[in-house]
Amino acid sequence: MRSKPGHSFAPDFISPGNPARMQDTATYACAYCGEPNVTFPDWSGGRRQQYIEDCTVCCQPNVLYLTLDHDGETVCVFAEPG
Repeated sequence: MRSKPGHSFAPDFISPGNPARMQDTATYACAYCGEPNVTFPDWSGGRRQQYIEDCTVCCQPNVLYLTLDHDGETVCVFAEPG
């Protein structure tokens, strides 16, 4: 398959030290309004991460807990009010 100039068929996520594909986004439900939001896990930040991200709909802070599986294909996200 050939790409047109300016277009890439490269995978949208790759492992830093492994050619296996990794999930580059994860979806979670806002702890306040329940609307779906997308977050971008940082694979260099370790397998367990915690950070605060504002909901894109209601702007309330969500504390996100992420668990990244070693297989690079699974991201588990849990959100609670911040």
